[in-house]
Amino acid sequence: MDFNKPLDFSEFPQVSSEEWHQKILSEMKGKELPSYIRDLNFKPFYTSEDINSSDSYYINKPSSDWAVRELIKADDVATAIRLSKTAIDSGVQELLLEYTEKPVVENVKQLLDNIPLKDIAVHFNISDAPEVIINTLKEKIKEDKLRRYEVKGSLSLDPIGYWILNDLLKYRQFDQLAELVNSTGEIPNFKFITINSHPFHNLGLPAIKELAFSLSAAVEYIEQLKERECRPEDVIQSIQFSISVGKHYFMEISKLRALRLLWPNILKAYNINSDIPLIINARTSFYSKSLIDPYVNIIHNTTEAMAAISGGCDSLTVIPFDEDLAEPGEFSSRISRNTSYILKEEAYFNKVADPTAGSYFIETLTNILAREIWILFQIVEENGGLIKAQQKGVIEIA
Repeated sequence: MDFNKPLDFSEFPQVSSEEWHQKILSEMKGKELPSYIRDLNFKPFYTSEDINSSDSYYINKPSSDWAVRELIKADDVATAIRLSKTAIDSGVQELLLEYTEKPVVENVKQLLDNIPLKDIAVHFNISDAPEVIINTLKEKIKEDKLRRYEVKGSLSLDPIGYWILNDLLKYRQFDQLAELVNSTGEIPNFKFITINSHPFHNLGLPAIKELAFSLSAAVEYIEQLKERECRPEDVIQSIQFSISVGKHYFMEISKLRALRLLWPNILKAYNINSDIPLIINARTSFYSKSLIDPYVNIIHNTTEAMAAISGGCDSLTVIPFDEDLAEPGEFSSRISRNTSYILKEEAYFNKVADPTAGSYFIETLTNILAREIWILFQIVEENGGLIKAQQKGVIEIA
């Protein structure tokens, strides 16, 4: 066999959509396959007859790999240090340090003293006092004589997410974010604005609403900070997305692809160069998890992780399977980490760029989702943006 000879499929006959349809009816004993998305009249299968080259979309991402990010509760500094060391020794590249209480300078410093900032990206999920995190981080950079660009990570101070869950909008936090964005040059590889889809997802909203409202949240941040004398390009440079990935496999793949497809529209509206990369952290879903049988969540986490990777995430947080029941133990945390490692080292998910590109089904679903997301996004923006549209009753979030 000549392996250098181009593949020739001419010996295989072309199969029309109607022939596929008849074969399905035969296998289903005369029953029609249900629509994958009833509300959108989405067909159960697609062929080359349903799509043309202009409908195809390739994920423009520098690498097919993704960073393994581990979530660590950071309120108890001793426990956080222990868990961080275990995670780093186990090979994670990023830590997500979550504070439910106001962070304390001494505790943050103590925790950062145990993290090699040159090698590990550090992300902070907080509800208050961003200055504590950033000032302590700056001091650590000076103390360790690090170059500013060597420190990578992000801050998730999300007043819009807090408003969605608590019906209270802290406008003071927009002032804090504006101050941080205007100081971006001090830590250039640190993102100060995280657009979280988690509040929308965990309320049970479908993918279209989840992403339309997330895009509107991004525009809300740009506009709020513009009023506070931030340049839109500086705000956009400081934005990253954190997206929940649920159990509907094809939908979740297409959801992430649709986000990458639509984001350049936002940049274009602000006359921003589309070369600014879109950073997406994917997180397996809290909403999809079982309280009755936590071990089935291992399967859910695996399929959700596969969808996130196939959809083109830059980093992945796999939530421990017993997260909803108790404080995760060493076993469940190890299983979460190993989910990513197995998909990398044994399933080779990191060897193929955009593995779903060219799939008639996925390409069509991506385009339909993108269209419907953009229609809803425009309705929100025509009514003054996410906050005003909710206050007017044009949209319902909760």
